[in-house]
Amino acid sequence: MSLPKKHRPLHAHTTEMISHDLYEAIKTSRTNRRNGMKLRALWRKKNYRPLSFSKGYGWRITNNKLNFPLVDEGIINPMTLATWVDEHTVDVTVINGREGKAIKRLRNKSIGSIQKKLSRTKNGSKDHRRLMAAKKKIQAKSKYRLQDFDHQVARKAANHIIAHNSGRLVYGDIRGIEQKTKEHRRVGSHQRQQLSKWSRGRQERYVNKNTGFKGEYLDETRSTKTCPACGARNLPTGRDYRCKNPSCGFVCHRDALGAINILQKAIHGTYVPIGQDVKICVRYLRAVKRWTKDQRLAHRKV
Repeated sequence: MSLPKKHRPLHAHTTEMISHDLYEAIKTSRTNRRNGMKLRALWRKKNYRPLSFSKGYGWRITNNKLNFPLVDEGIINPMTLATWVDEHTVDVTVINGREGKAIKRLRNKSIGSIQKKLSRTKNGSKDHRRLMAAKKKIQAKSKYRLQDFDHQVARKAANHIIAHNSGRLVYGDIRGIEQKTKEHRRVGSHQRQQLSKWSRGRQERYVNKNTGFKGEYLDETRSTKTCPACGARNLPTGRDYRCKNPSCGFVCHRDALGAINILQKAIHGTYVPIGQDVKICVRYLRAVKRWTKDQRLAHRKV
């Protein structure tokens, strides 16, 4: 009679392997005694013993060369991950980052309002000390909220990686994109402000820690301009990509498109088209789950 599941300390397959090992040890001991060998059964308690685990309980199968995710990072959507499921399906996870943008906007507006009041006070006065304390409180609260946001982004990215039993992790290389933007006049002041407050590095560290991988980097030049179906190059407008080739007509989310192209480059060394018959499964996730306005109103009526 087997034990109930709640009283079993190990998985059933592991318990079965231990029982088989014990049975083989007893059988070998009896055979050796019949052959005249002098021995006795073990009497000391063993604190450690080797265990055999079945698939999914401690081991990862990573033989498939396509079985790794590509992470495309951005400001609006912090991370977009693409992984080949099989030869005809690509799984894409887009993690929305508007929560982090809202936290930074609220912080900047609140600190700006306090700074305006501080300019009209005298250093060391009661009002000055009160406003400085309020400013530090807003900064500390925003700091912890942004850290939590980055943890949430990394956790959802790690869930995608672990779910596909990945054995490798590749990032689109955007290191240094926020440096010398004003001198080179690459982007406007609003875009420079967003780049300077981008916590991309911290999110990468959290993902590497959660998955146990050391991420690799791959050049992602023209990844959002190349059609993954036919290979044609178009200049995208907005958040959706539409191929202008009349014989193609491919349509996809712009971030998903970039992740798929960089994934193809990581596998083949260049932007190889995936073909017209490949199914792209795009899943959108919020980094932090919040109630909508309708949900808050419905909750108040209960």
